[in-house]
Amino acid sequence: MKGGYTTLLISLITGLVNKGEQVVLINYNDGLIVRELNKNNIHVTILDIDHLNKKNVSNYIFPTDILIISKFHEYFNLLMEVNPTICYYDINDFITDISSYKFGLKFYYLSQKLIFELLNKKALWFMDDTGTFNIKSKFDLEIQESSLLPIPVSIPYSENQYLLRHNKEPGTIEATYIGRSVNWKLSPLEKVLSDCSRLQKHILFYILVDDKNELERLLPIKKYESATLEIKIFENYPPSEIESFLINHSDLHFGMGTAALHGAILGIPTILIDASENKFPEDYSYSWLYETQDYCLGRFIEKRGFRKGKPLGEIFDHVTEINSKIEISEKTFEYVVSNHKLEIVVDKLMKLASQSQFHLQDAQPYVPYYFKTHKVLKKLFSIK
Repeated sequence: MKGGYTTLLISLITGLVNKGEQVVLINYNDGLIVRELNKNNIHVTILDIDHLNKKNVSNYIFPTDILIISKFHEYFNLLMEVNPTICYYDINDFITDISSYKFGLKFYYLSQKLIFELLNKKALWFMDDTGTFNIKSKFDLEIQESSLLPIPVSIPYSENQYLLRHNKEPGTIEATYIGRSVNWKLSPLEKVLSDCSRLQKHILFYILVDDKNELERLLPIKKYESATLEIKIFENYPPSEIESFLINHSDLHFGMGTAALHGAILGIPTILIDASENKFPEDYSYSWLYETQDYCLGRFIEKRGFRKGKPLGEIFDHVTEINSKIEISEKTFEYVVSNHKLEIVVDKLMKLASQSQFHLQDAQPYVPYYFKTHKVLKKLFSIK
């Protein structure tokens, strides 16, 4: 299963190519992103990170180009003379460490100055409100205006597929969860299963993960199974078949990030779950995807708490009552089409990119990798 970061990049590149834009990707020739693009017949120019040099860079990247980045990499030194326009897209939530260096060194003052420069030159984008929250927490800086570019998703349907196809008789409720087998994504799953096990409802719960053994190592699945709760696990389900699986097996979908959107593009009533490295609080409650704000697709509750929603029993009641189910499905589909549809997000990306006034050389005073002392240290100590 592809992670959210990889999926986001593939989607944006696909959207740009489909609009006729020329895309140069700095990545690994044998990397997952390149393989997925090739599989989908999306043709871009690849500059292999392992073989980057000034000559091949200058042959493909020009001063008039726009470089969209999510980190100021050391190898961008090769591009300093070219000096392309920069747009910094805070995807991985590294914004407060934007000026970090080797050996775990963090220069918060430089990070703060660089963030100001990017903002002033309209070159800083956030995926949701997480980045602005982190800046407020770390530097006590309130960002009044920020450019939000949400996670994009391809929506191949003009109509709500859930309402077109989902006419099953009331009875066993089928629920789905998609996510990787990592602790901070399994902690919310454990809370969902725990709450499901207490309901007096017949539930068939499908879990789609990348590593079944790791899931069972981290989470006591069998502990929650009962006469009313049956759990089925699928490992590395083919991405091309996920939509078909969901439309045939999901009355209610749980997910965070891109995984939440998998259900929403079909109109499946979708619960947006949060993340945590720790056990979820007993009073955790659940919110519909369409109730989110600032494109947030899940938050770490240790940092920000959680939105007050509904008890899980009430959520299940909503998807078993026909009129309520239809209303929630319609709101879910409308939300994702209006806010995350690939074509809409790509149009916004191009508009934001055209406004940037920040160039790569503008980063030199704030990124230690671009200091002259870094070059000296590399020569003296053969630092890689």
